[in-house]
Amino acid sequence: MSTGKAAAIASSVVVVLAIVAGLTISGSPFEQRLKRLDDSRVQDLRKLSRSLVEHWNNKGILPTELAPLLDGRILSRIPVDPETTSQYEYFIDAPNEYRLCARFDRPSRPKEKNSFWEHEEGRKCYSFEVNEHENGKR
Repeated sequence: MSTGKAAAIASSVVVVLAIVAGLTISGSPFEQRLKRLDDSRVQDLRKLSRSLVEHWNNKGILPTELAPLLDGRILSRIPVDPETTSQYEYFIDAPNEYRLCARFDRPSRPKEKNSFWEHEEGRKCYSFEVNEHENGKR
């Protein structure tokens, strides 16, 4: 085998190993897509929560549905799940308590552990209690 051929084979092996290592460390493109979708869901729930607190502070009551939250400032459209396009679940548990729910594809990333928005794979509901001039998170 010539030196040039051996060098070409060796460099091909190094490239393949680098690609495999990169995918192992960062995850497959499919896995990255699922994580981005979950990140989008958390951002949507945060927007909804801010909007619900704003509504509470302005009106002193939680809306019975999400449509009244459209104010053009915080929300110009009601967020929907980025994959299914279904509306997120919203429940009123008491006059000043509510839940927002979403279905997640993967558990929270390590940096998100022990945060309010931590979640496992599957359906997760977040509970909130609003009081005038508070941020609403419980």
